[in-house]
Amino acid sequence: MKYTVIIADDYRMIRQMIEMLITPTGRYEITGQASNPEEAVTIFRKQPADLVILDVVMGTSSDGIDAAREIKEISPDTKIIMVTSMAESSYITRAKEAGVESFWYKEVQEQPLLDIMDRTMAGQSVYPNSEMEVSSCVSLTTELSQLDRPHVVARLLAYFFRNGALYVAQPYSAWYRVRR
Repeated sequence: MKYTVIIADDYRMIRQMIEMLITPTGRYEITGQASNPEEAVTIFRKQPADLVILDVVMGTSSDGIDAAREIKEISPDTKIIMVTSMAESSYITRAKEAGVESFWYKEVQEQPLLDIMDRTMAGQSVYPNSEMEVSSCVSLTTELSQLDRPHVVARLLAYFFRNGALYVAQPYSAWYRVRR
């Protein structure tokens, strides 16, 4: 069975990367892409999906968690995964309160996004181990905040999974391995 998916992230390249990751599996079909929370809800109202992947911060007055809450009001059975590169602990609390099934950090995580998607669609709720995630993500978020927008985009685009670890490309072409 193919699950239908809507992806919402303000960075088009991130949406394309997620699409490139999941399309070849044959288990998921992208039925919509949005660049802000309002657009995600509009797309969902027109064509509901089995799974919605929402970035938390998308540069508008509302955020992905607000959109998640609205989507859950429309369709409580729709699965939602929140994604972010920001290590803000209140996001996890708010996501749980909104009924979001799973949460994934773009920069540092215990499992690849595809695994989180599969587990979420199998009925599991997957949230990060907050101690490891937040402590690792804080330093990366601090580094990101010191970069200009093109470098942040390049940094986000350049993460790869190999041997269960995350490799992050720095703007200066040095590679760093983030370990648990």
